[in-house]
Formats: sequence, C-alpha cells, structure tokens
Amino acid sequence: MKNLISSIIYTSMLILMVNPSYANDLAMKSQNSRFIGYETNPHNLVDLGYQGYFKDSGIPSAGLFLHQVNTGKITAQKLVQIGIDNGRLSADKINDDSYINSVASYLRQLNQIH
Repeated sequence: MKNLISSIIYTSMLILMVNPSYANDLAMKSQNSRFIGYETNPHNLVDLGYQGYFKDSGIPSAGLFLHQVNTGKITAQKLVQIGIDNGRLSADKINDDSYINSVASYLRQLNQIH
C-alpha cells in the first residue's frame, strides 16, 4: 500500500513537471472553486438579487433592493462581484464590459417597471 501511494505521488509529480499548463489549469480551477460551471445570465443575476438570494452578501430584496440601486449602493459591478463570490459567475466576468453593461441595463429596466 505504501508503494502504491508513493507511485501515485511520483507519477503525479512527473505529469505536472512534463506538462506545466496542466498545473496552471489546476491552479486556476482551485482559485475558482466556488464557481459551479454554469454562469447566470445578466437578467437572472438581477432577478436573484431582487428576490433576496444574495441577502447573506448584504444585498437586500424587493423595495430596499430598488432603493439601493437608485442611491448607487448596488451597482452592476457590485452585483457581478457578488455573483462571482457566490459561485454563479466565473471570476473573469468582473472584467467583461458587455456582461456588466447588460446587468446595468436590467437594473435600469427593473427600476422602470417598479
């Protein structure tokens, strides 16, 4: 059993030394370990915020959500960051201007509806 474990460790080290990109992939996956693999679209991200799914992250629901959007306490960037922190978005979405602009657009539309 001890030899088997040693062999597995040795083989893993060889693979990582021969293929450093594989090691980088593993490091990236561990950094984004909260990401569930399915990204929430901008409309659903706003809806989740409005419905109170991010209360544990300090985002209120319903009327108070709308009030904080109007006063600038909740921004598209903040909502995207919370989506990342909650594993609903990959970390690169914080730099995706198109995604952030879509979230901002849905925030404005939600305010117009209510």
